[in-house]
Amino acid sequence: MIHSLKKACPIVLLCALTGVARSSSYAFARARSQRQRSPDLLDAARQIHDENRCSYGSRRMSLALRLLGYAVGRYLARSLMREAELVVRKRRTHKYRKAEGEALIAQNLLERKFEPGAINRVWAGDITYVWSKQRWSYLAIVMDLHSRRIVG
Repeated sequence: MIHSLKKACPIVLLCALTGVARSSSYAFARARSQRQRSPDLLDAARQIHDENRCSYGSRRMSLALRLLGYAVGRYLARSLMREAELVVRKRRTHKYRKAEGEALIAQNLLERKFEPGAINRVWAGDITYVWSKQRWSYLAIVMDLHSRRIVG
């Protein structure tokens, strides 16, 4: 009602008569103008979401929409995704398998003495894995503790 009569009377007077805060009136007007999204923009967001296996968040979605020619920032992309009910599928985290049965524990031969007196007396090793775009690759390293060089 306030916005339909705003040309006839000042908004301050209308808000005072109806008992509505002036800031609420402006917030309502702003929300009304933002609700009218272009259907082309929502369709473009849905298409990008489907083409990329539902993996784009608001940052990449805004970048993809900008590449298509739409003026969309990160927060508008987030609002578009919420409005179009686009949910990002998260990649599952890697889970370690637990050892079956009783685990074998090696003896502590070093007893935290990591500085041996000569080369090639004590070697230490470690194994890790690295994602290489297609699969997991495992990396095993053997290091001489005296010279701190990789020997294998």
